[in-house]
Amino acid sequence: MGSKQQRNICHLAVVYFLLSSTSPAADGQIRLTGSGSTQCSGRVEIYYNNIWGTVCDDDWDLNDAEVVCRELGCGTALNATQSARFGEGTGKIWLDDVACSGSERSVTLCQHYGFGTHNCGHGEDAGVVCSGVRLAGSTLCSGRVEIYHNNIWGTVCDDGWDLNDAEVVCRELGCGTALTATQSAHFGEGTGQIWLDDVACSGSERSLTLCQHRGFGTHNCGHGEDAGVVCSALLPKPSISMNPAAKVTWGQNVGITCSVSTQTQQILSPAFILKKASSSVGKTQTSSTNSATFNMPEVNFDNEGSYQCQYKITVAGQDFTSSSDSVSLSVTVPLQQPSISLTSPNRGLVWGPEGAQITRGFSFVFTCSTSSHYPGGVFHLIFSGSNLTNTEPAVNQSASFSFLVAEYEQQGNYSCVYEVTLSSRTFTSTQTAPISVVIKMHLLPLVSSVAAGGLLLLLLVLVVVCLVCKRRRRAKHTGALVQTQLAVRVRNDSEDNEYKDDEADYENVDPMDTTKKLKEEAGKGEEEETNDYVEPESDVDHDYEEADPSASIIKTNDINFSVEKNREKRRRRRRRRKDYENVT
Repeated sequence: MGSKQQRNICHLAVVYFLLSSTSPAADGQIRLTGSGSTQCSGRVEIYYNNIWGTVCDDDWDLNDAEVVCRELGCGTALNATQSARFGEGTGKIWLDDVACSGSERSVTLCQHYGFGTHNCGHGEDAGVVCSGVRLAGSTLCSGRVEIYHNNIWGTVCDDGWDLNDAEVVCRELGCGTALTATQSAHFGEGTGQIWLDDVACSGSERSLTLCQHRGFGTHNCGHGEDAGVVCSALLPKPSISMNPAAKVTWGQNVGITCSVSTQTQQILSPAFILKKASSSVGKTQTSSTNSATFNMPEVNFDNEGSYQCQYKITVAGQDFTSSSDSVSLSVTVPLQQPSISLTSPNRGLVWGPEGAQITRGFSFVFTCSTSSHYPGGVFHLIFSGSNLTNTEPAVNQSASFSFLVAEYEQQGNYSCVYEVTLSSRTFTSTQTAPISVVIKMHLLPLVSSVAAGGLLLLLLVLVVVCLVCKRRRRAKHTGALVQTQLAVRVRNDSEDNEYKDDEADYENVDPMDTTKKLKEEAGKGEEEETNDYVEPESDVDHDYEEADPSASIIKTNDINFSVEKNREKRRRRRRRRKDYENVT
């Protein structure tokens, strides 16, 4: 009966081999083959470019074998064989100098020289020996226990199944220590062969098949009693990351993400806990995925510290946790260098090669501004070369420093500094490039005063000239009046003399008969001449006393009229005299 069963198993193995060798494969697919090989032990071969090829054993180690065993679902690696232990292959050698870290999903993803690049022969073909134990129905380190025997995977019955048995399985699979030994098909019922029953391990065995049991295939149970394990490596070491990963700015939003590479079964109620090193209480998030993010809005200095993620599961009412590495959250206050500008409201500013030239007596204003925004910020205006520092609070991220009157002692270099105080900590920005201020003389008042003085002097000169001209005109009119009077007097004297001569001649010509008449006429003429002559003199004297030139002109006209009148009188007398002479 046993030999018949063995023949059937052999037939099944041959059929499997034929099917596996003739079925199409994809690039990167892996298999174990060779002399004495099983599904979980043998020479490692890789399918690439439609050809199966071997792997060279240069640097081949347990990390490489671990990747192969996990990729094939054969549990953990027990040995990484070299020197063609499972016989030499033929044809292509696809990989050489393979260097796996042990966590890769496939051996083709490990570091190597490249497909087909090697310096070895088939006498160096690499192989693996896997444990032949796997966990099904959950994760790599939790699930239903299955044994690979006679090229068939089968289950283990839970009769006598305890934590010692689970400890051997967890250690064999490299999954740490056993957390619990599950029974009654906790991870679901298997199918097919039940290989082991009444397993009794001490806990120190290297493999589950080396523990006491009733023999392969001997059992009295069904798949409803399939045994399982939960190993501590079910709790993979979580990773922790922080966003932003660099320095965190005060008031910035920060997110810390906890994650694991594999997800546990939901019945284990996985959760993530974020704990601060200085606190015994952390924030907890249950997650339906393999990660959870903890958000911290607007961080401040209270959020500074070291943080760690914990991954927790609950099995049979008992909590199991694994912890990540730590990340440090440090809050900074990066203050950008502010800017500085200079203006003069009354246009007393001129920019020159020496810097800003400000007219003495004019006002000027420095303005400091920054793109940094923090509460309680202030600006300092620093005057180099002195201990003077003006401080103004930041309003809308800027501040103005006004100087109402520019004086020479305000010459020098000015620069701005931005400063904030947060949670009793003071932060100061770098100092701006200085602005050089030079106070210059205000020439406009001087020019104005000189111009005003010149104008006043010109007005004085004009007044003096006007007065002189006026005085000269008065003197000229006075002289003309005097000359006119003198001329009148001289003319009158001359005419009088002529009259006297004429009168004498008249007397000589007129003998005796006309003497009386002539005397009367002469007397009458003298009276008229006397009256005519006196009147201008009084007018002249009166006009000379007057200062008004127009009055002088009027008087002169009156005198001329009088002179002309006297002349007319004298002409009439001469005509009468001639008439008289003609008569006589």
